[in-house]
Amino acid sequence: MQRVVVMRHGDRLDQAEPIWPANKPRPWDPPLTDAGLLRAWTVGKRIRAAAASSSDGWAIHRVLVSPFLRCRQTAARAVAALCAVPHDAALLSIDDPANVPLDTSRLKVSIEYGMAEMMNTQAMGGEGVGASVSYFEMGLEIYDVEYCAYSVLERQVKMKPGDEEGGFTADSFKVLTKSGTTGIQYAAVSESWFVG
Repeated sequence: MQRVVVMRHGDRLDQAEPIWPANKPRPWDPPLTDAGLLRAWTVGKRIRAAAASSSDGWAIHRVLVSPFLRCRQTAARAVAALCAVPHDAALLSIDDPANVPLDTSRLKVSIEYGMAEMMNTQAMGGEGVGASVSYFEMGLEIYDVEYCAYSVLERQVKMKPGDEEGGFTADSFKVLTKSGTTGIQYAAVSESWFVG
């Protein structure tokens, strides 16, 4: 089984303080607010707890992150929660990751430059999380994607029998995220809504 978690960055400073970009050398690359840092840590803990409590106890092994500062800060806090040494029950009560011991062997982190808007023909923002749901679950209207919202996708991956090269086949992803449970809100769109 393969699972993919797609997460939006935390609260941006330029959204909280609109004047922030006025004299900054990288006005398109704001940091997170303090609330955004806390939210990223908290959501990282929620993802870890949800994975651990699932019937098959899955874990995240790889994190790909956009090069933008807000995304790297979000990933740093979420990864700290995923790699924290305290067991899951103890971790939930910790509000600040500053002195939490980490086991960094738990996952690999890579900056993926293709995940930056400047490297794409379209802006992403919260749309990336929404698209991860609407692409694999047709007939849904995404109407809200909060900061640090995330979606969980799953697909079956099978090794090809007798393939010595390590080939595999994979089913299409299924959306496991239910509307409102992870910061993303969506609803089914009736067929009469479509213009034909």
